This record gives sequence, C-alpha cells and structure tokens, in this order.
Amino acid sequence: MTRSVRFETWDVFTRERFAGNPLAVVKDADALREDELAAISREFNLSETVFLYPPTDTDNIARIRIFTPGRELAFAGHPTIGAAHAIAAQRASRAAFNLELKAGVFAISFDDAGATFVNPNPPTATPSHVTRAMLADALGLESADILAAPMVAGAPTPFLTVEAPYDALGRMAPDMSAIARLGDEIYVVARAPGEPEMFRTRMFAPSIGVPEDPATGSAACALPAYVAATSGLADGHCAWTVEQGVEMGRPSLIRLAFDVSAGSVGVVAVSGAAIRMQAGELHLDD
Repeated sequence: MTRSVRFETWDVFTRERFAGNPLAVVKDADALREDELAAISREFNLSETVFLYPPTDTDNIARIRIFTPGRELAFAGHPTIGAAHAIAAQRASRAAFNLELKAGVFAISFDDAGATFVNPNPPTATPSHVTRAMLADALGLESADILAAPMVAGAPTPFLTVEAPYDALGRMAPDMSAIARLGDEIYVVARAPGEPEMFRTRMFAPSIGVPEDPATGSAACALPAYVAATSGLADGHCAWTVEQGVEMGRPSLIRLAFDVSAGSVGVVAVSGAAIRMQAGELHLDD
C-alpha cells in the first residue's frame, strides 16, 4: 500500500519563472513519519523543503518545518515567504495571518510586492574567529578584497558575514571544501555602486547540503546588524533591496524594512514575490 501526499514547488523572491530560489512545499505533513521528512528533502534536493502542519495555536494559520538536504532549520527566509504564498493561494485570500516556526511566531501580510514576514528575532552581529586571510582563501579572493572584519550575524540563524567589492562577487572562485572546513554558512555582501540602499550577495553552505543558495532571506535579516556593526547606521527607517543568485542564473530580489534607534537595529521585515511552478503528489510506502 502507498500513501499520497500533495506538494507544490514555487520559485521564491522572483516574479519570473526559472528565477529566484526554488522551494518544495509539502502539504498535509502530519501524514508523514519523522524519518520521511529528511528523506523527502533529499529527494527534492533543493536548498530547502517546507512542510505544512496544522497550528498548535488556533490563532495561527499553520505550523511549518524547514529542511535542507542536510538538516532541519529553525528558520529560513525563502521557505517562510514561499509557504506564505502557497497558503494564501490555497485559501484564495491574501488576508494577514501568523505562521508558527521553531524560531517563533511570524506575522505574515501581503501587498503588491508579495508576501512580508516580520522576524520576531532582532538581528545581532558579533566578531568571528575567522580571519580575513582564511575567508579570502576559501572564496578564491585576495585578502584586500575582504573589506571589513568577518562577523557572525544572525536573526537568529548565524551566518559568517563579510563585505567584499561589488566586482568581487563575479570573480570569486569558492572552494567548497575550504568553506565547509570553516564550519559556517558564508554570506558575502557587496554594496551596489552609488546606491546605498542596494546590496548584492552570495551565500555558500556546503556543510548543510547547499553549495550556493540563490536567495537567503534569513541571512538578509541579519545584514542590517552587520552593517551597523562594521560601518554604522543612522537612526530612522530603512528600506533596502538585496539582489542574490545572479551568478547562478537565478536572480532574486529580497526587500528589507527596519528601524534604527540609538544605532541599534530593530526587528526586520522581509518581503518577496513568488510564483508557483509545479503541483503533484508524492507516493510513499505505508
């Protein structure tokens, strides 16, 4: 005997098909055994697969669990945005709702830009033991290309974050073995020339089964804390755009909104579009 479980795939942080970050959304996940979650994630072999469950609190619309091919995550940005779009499509409503994640309850809303979540975890940035030379070697860059001290930035998922020149993103030659030996997900940030609110990024996480990610909303959540720690931010409201996935041929746009008070960054809102690509069924043995 077999069981059938519905799934969809979505391209997230894009309005264009075959762009953005692909995501598998598995519905009716309460019909799955615990060991099947990781196996299904490996079968899809995407950056992340998200599983939808009934909420534990009826004030919320759903509970989600997020898996890479290598492990479960408490929070990730593109699965949260993708799940929000999938749930809204299923409900045929763009009314606001709450999603339960292991990292907390996330408020979801919709507008012309797509779905927005508010991360309840304020971003932080702390110094890293990894040196500029170590990072430059792992990324295939010169030490002079590492523009600021590496820091561990998270909200709450930690990323080894470093700033590089804009042109370095296209000429780096990452060594996945060296990156994995550093033991961290590496988020490389560049400021767009002449556009202080525009960033371009790349993210590498071979240790969790993601050699390179086309769009990393969880890392983008922590970017304001990294910038505040390395170069400072003026008080007030900020709206930033983060471009990622260009070098992979999967261009993505992540929009951030946050407030800065007394030099500290508050909670970050992340917005992004998504488009459904596939719908089908998984057939599993009883």
